[in-house]
Parts: sequence; structure tokens; C-alpha cells
Amino acid sequence: MSDHRQSAKSGESSVLSTQEVCDQLDISKRTLQNWEKAGVIPRAKRDWRGYRTFSQEDIERIRQVIRAKAEHNRPND
Repeated sequence: MSDHRQSAKSGESSVLSTQEVCDQLDISKRTLQNWEKAGVIPRAKRDWRGYRTFSQEDIERIRQVIRAKAEHNRPND
């Protein structure tokens, strides 16, 4: 399971798979892929197998998108 992660002990930050990001942020894989395709988020890096990998910086950017969309969809008070 952790073979796609970089070692945090060596000073490198860990990376997460698409599924891990989706589970953590409660979004679907399709949403993540659509945002990438539409340019809402930068293209994800790929591991040696071609699977998307996301850094903590990538995850923070996705969180910003989620917050912005929630704010935009919030009813006026």
C-alpha cells in the first residue's frame, strides 16, 4: 500500500494517491479528474506506473478550490 509514497523520514514529503486524496477530502475521483482536465487544479504528477500522485501542496490547492466552490454556492444571508 505505501510503495507509492516517498519516505517522509528522508526529509521528503509524502505523496498521496488519487483514492487517498478523495477519501481525505470527501470528493469523487471523477471530480478530481474533471478539475484537472478543466485546469481548475494543476496536472498531477505521476508515479512510475502512471498513477497520479498528490503532494501536501497539491492537497492544499484542492482544499482552496473546495472552499471557493462552497462559498460560491452558499445562499445569501
